[in-house]
Amino acid sequence: MATRSKIVASLPGKSLCRRPKTPPLLAQLKHPLAFRPRQFHVVSIRKLLLLFFATLGAYQVVWFYQHWKVIRDRSSTSMTPLGRAIFSIFFVHSLNSEIDLGLRRNSKSLLWMPGAMATLFIVLTIVGTFLTRVSSQSSSIALNSSGIIISLCCAYPLVQAQKAANLASDDVAGNRNSEFTALNWLWMSVGALFWVLLLFGLYLGQSGKIPAVA
Repeated sequence: MATRSKIVASLPGKSLCRRPKTPPLLAQLKHPLAFRPRQFHVVSIRKLLLLFFATLGAYQVVWFYQHWKVIRDRSSTSMTPLGRAIFSIFFVHSLNSEIDLGLRRNSKSLLWMPGAMATLFIVLTIVGTFLTRVSSQSSSIALNSSGIIISLCCAYPLVQAQKAANLASDDVAGNRNSEFTALNWLWMSVGALFWVLLLFGLYLGQSGKIPAVA
């Protein structure tokens, strides 16, 4: 039996099946971030801003969804990430509190005022939405632009929250999610088309050829 085992082991191709695998510990040393439990959604600030502005702020729904999905998965909490993402103004305080708690739990320090940033996001969202609706009845380019500009200012509180989330996840620069995927490029392409249509509509509205569009 021992002789047969030696013959089988020496057959061509058998050595490939017996090739030793990379030890888990060595893999963790080579790629430490990939094996750490996810605390929050990690993304580089550059990628966040580009996706946010390119999609006219629509990316914030994806951003909120990703954060709540990670929180649900690691805490085994019963929640609906998509619902919290769509109705983000009702849950942004809770999300910022979770991120701030994660900072303190990991002995990280950052002055970012989570409550104030959440309130700022809510105010900017409501005011921006209101002005966008009102401006749809006006031909004033200033009024039409004000709603868009204020809505895009929502990027500021989101960036502050993301900086805190990256720090709590031991990835300050967001290196593990800094590259653009094919889906990201698709979103930005569609967003660019909406930008063109929006600016064209504002131009026609200002020239008086057609009513202004939101």
